[in-house]
Amino acid sequence: MKRRRKMLGRADSPQIIALASRIETLSKPTAVSWCLACCRKEILPIYRHHRSDFLAEEAINSAERWMRHEIRLPEARRSILALHAAAREMENDPAGQAAARAIAQSASSIHCVRHALGLFLYGAAAIAYERCGTGLADGEYERIAEEECSRMLDSLPLESIAED
Repeated sequence: MKRRRKMLGRADSPQIIALASRIETLSKPTAVSWCLACCRKEILPIYRHHRSDFLAEEAINSAERWMRHEIRLPEARRSILALHAAAREMENDPAGQAAARAIAQSASSIHCVRHALGLFLYGAAAIAYERCGTGLADGEYERIAEEECSRMLDSLPLESIAED
C-alpha cells in the first residue's frame, strides 16, 4: 500500500518560494491575520467535518487574542499545542489530520511568521484529501497543491497593516 503524504507541495517549488517571499514582505500582524482568516474560511470547515471538538477554534481564537494583547504567549501556546496533540491522534484520518496541522501551524505564526507556510503545506493536503480522498496519483496531488498555493498567493494582501 502506498504511503500517504502528510503535507503537499515542495519547499523548492516556485509557488512556495513566491509565497514565502511575499509573506516576508508583510508585517507580522498582516501575515498572521491573513493566515488565520484563511484558516477560518478554508480549513476550519474541513476540521469540523472530521472532529466535533473545539480545539481548532480555540487555537485560532487564542492566536487572535494574543494579537490583540489580551493574553500572553504561554496561554495561546497551550491551545495550539493541544491542537497539535489532537493531530497526532488522527493518523487514520488524513484530511482531518492535515486540517488540524494546518490550523495549528497557522496559529503558531504568532510566534514565528514562517509557520504561516504550514497553512499551505498542510492546508493543501487537507483540501486535496477532503475533495479527492487518498487514492490519487502523486501528480494529481501536486497539481491540486499548486492550484491552492496560487490561490493563497493571490489572496495575500499587498500592503501591511500598521504594527502596534
